[in-house]
Amino acid sequence: MTRYFTIGRKLGHSYSKIIHREFGRYDFDLLEFEPEAAREFILSDRYDGITITIPYKQLAL
Repeated sequence: MTRYFTIGRKLGHSYSKIIHREFGRYDFDLLEFEPEAAREFILSDRYDGITITIPYKQLAL
């Protein structure tokens, strides 16, 4: 199963899940993390694709 996510701190306002499921027609979820947990997730292989919100973009570098 393909796994796509948006990760960030507060995602209650995000339309990403709705947009990706409707137009992309694939499973897409929102994951809220504190900074250290976000970094661990970014470095893991538990996803096929992620979008990262501004507070955590630096963690992906």
